[in-house]
Amino acid sequence: MEQNFTEKFKEQIGDFEGAEEVSNLSALNDEDYEQLSDDEKENLKNNWISSSATDLRKEVRIINEPNSIFDLYRKYLRFLEWKKNGEKEEEKEGLIILEPEFQRDNVWSLTKRQELIESVLLGIPLPAFYFSEDRNGNYIVVDGKQRLTTFFKFMHEGMKLGKNLKALVNNKSIATHEDFEAKLRNKFEDFKLICYIVSSTTSPVIQNEIFLRVNRGGIILNKQEIRNALNQGKSTRLLNNISQNENIDFVAKKRKKDQYIALRFFSFYLFRKDEEFISWYMEQIEKQGIDKFNVDVLFDLTMKYINKNSQDFSDRLYTLFCEAYDKSQIISAKLKRAQFSRGESRVVNMNIFEVWMYLMDSIDFDENSEKIIDSLCDEYTHMINDEEFIDKILYLRDQEERINYRFKYVEGILERINDR
Repeated sequence: MEQNFTEKFKEQIGDFEGAEEVSNLSALNDEDYEQLSDDEKENLKNNWISSSATDLRKEVRIINEPNSIFDLYRKYLRFLEWKKNGEKEEEKEGLIILEPEFQRDNVWSLTKRQELIESVLLGIPLPAFYFSEDRNGNYIVVDGKQRLTTFFKFMHEGMKLGKNLKALVNNKSIATHEDFEAKLRNKFEDFKLICYIVSSTTSPVIQNEIFLRVNRGGIILNKQEIRNALNQGKSTRLLNNISQNENIDFVAKKRKKDQYIALRFFSFYLFRKDEEFISWYMEQIEKQGIDKFNVDVLFDLTMKYINKNSQDFSDRLYTLFCEAYDKSQIISAKLKRAQFSRGESRVVNMNIFEVWMYLMDSIDFDENSEKIIDSLCDEYTHMINDEEFIDKILYLRDQEERINYRFKYVEGILERINDR
């Protein structure tokens, strides 16, 4: 019996309190999901849907631009050269970004890859490919990653072909398109792909929505997987480094859930402590015409801000995160309870995570600072038993007023610790 959306939804989330915020938006008519969705997000979407055709053309620019396999392969070769030369941001132009980091973890079988090459040589039309274009003309793959990976690996590294094609490459065990005779090679290289390019002028909110709807089939990408896809660079490497650190283990690492919580921390940290980020953020939302606080916009802009900054800035954020996490472990070990949890629960609450990590960064102590540790243990116990605080982490979590309340709460703890 096929799972309904609610069952799939609960299966995808549930690893931490607040996990529903990571979920997809594709099943918009599902009653259970409607109860969880954010009002502001729904308003943005409804305004988009109800816009006139003229207004939509201003907001959403999707170009139908056929490309040959070889056209895209050239962009891929530029991408490989860029990676080889140290991934310098100023040289990131006209590439196709085909990282394995951001899309589905499953990889096509050899049989499926062989059948794709055969389909091209047989002239069978393929489903459309979708790309998001950034300001430098780079193509970020939205849909079609496995097919493009198959083409590029076949052309660049070679692969074992099926029995129907082996005779065409003199029975070589591993072959590339170069092993075809000229007529067949040209047919493969010149094969036209239907490509839709979402222009960089389209707002991130709408880009994300397009991304979600394109990926309805199979495993539906969640919002953090999509953010990673649209913001490849220093920010995704930072989040991946945190995820790959064996000493950092607070929530399931599948489907980028740990990266989502880490990004929330960085976003709120910068929003409250980094004057340059605040100034840049305000400029960006003014340009986008956004007059209300929206966490999805904040998270997207945080990744863009990290990408445009130096590697040293990204390294400092990584060190900051690791040190704050180590301090939090000292407190949870003393309390003999699960980290970032409330009451009797052993489940991580993402709002406790982001405010407690924020506090840990603000206080200088180690395992020998007994007085500070005891004070922090008392404060943590009081916090998770404070009914008003609990209300602010369980319902309507991402309303601006509730976010401000939570951070002011731990800033109050900081003042009390410093006064002792």
